[in-house]
Amino acid sequence: MSQEQNTDGPVLEARDLTKRYGALTVNDAIRFSLTKGEALGVLGPNGAGKTTLLKMLAGSVAPTEGKVLYQGRDITALPEPHRCRTGIVRTSQVPQPFEQISVWENVLTAASHGGGLHGHVAEDAAYTALKRTGLLDRHAKSAGSLSLMGRKRLELSRALACDPKVLLLDEIAGGLSDFEVHDLVALIKEIHASGVSIIWIEHVVHALVAVVDRLIALDFGELIAEGAPKEVMEGEAFKRAYFGEDHGLGEVM
Repeated sequence: MSQEQNTDGPVLEARDLTKRYGALTVNDAIRFSLTKGEALGVLGPNGAGKTTLLKMLAGSVAPTEGKVLYQGRDITALPEPHRCRTGIVRTSQVPQPFEQISVWENVLTAASHGGGLHGHVAEDAAYTALKRTGLLDRHAKSAGSLSLMGRKRLELSRALACDPKVLLLDEIAGGLSDFEVHDLVALIKEIHASGVSIIWIEHVVHALVAVVDRLIALDFGELIAEGAPKEVMEGEAFKRAYFGEDHGLGEVM
């Protein structure tokens, strides 16, 4: 395939992505696409294969079968650092900053090593990321001194410093208070409005549906529903996956 990027089609595609560990199938022929500027949410109960799917898109886990395409180019064999520098950036479910160094140094390291930037360009990227996430006034503090919300903002800052075209978010609202979730949603909305395409795994469903344009739902590694948020969450397949036969949707909200 030509190495030229195709900007007319989807920005990111999963084509029959499958991951097996021995006899265990974690993801089974997952197929979907993400258009430029779209925010896509991923729902599913624990063990549905959501994080493994995100890791295959990011390049930290290799699929057993299937392909990942970015701007029309097959990147299935491209390692995660290279994907990051082309614009596919993932946040961790549990923030893992370098705790002994400053917030600024954490974000500058991401810009330099994750984004492949150097000198003043890396510094400008780090400054802009911290300003966008509201951490600029805490740039000199050690990362280890931050609250959970501060660490989540730092995780986003490090991702933004890499200049993402596609941002992969893994349960970034987990563990936060309602007030903190409200602030986080506002920040992610701003990132989305700037043109960044997003794939977001989240159990805090009201946060997810406040941002995303479309949902996919997984269960036991299979894609069971895809469409507008209301359509997916009111579907029988989604209700059964999350609550079983005797539960209503209201509990997820």
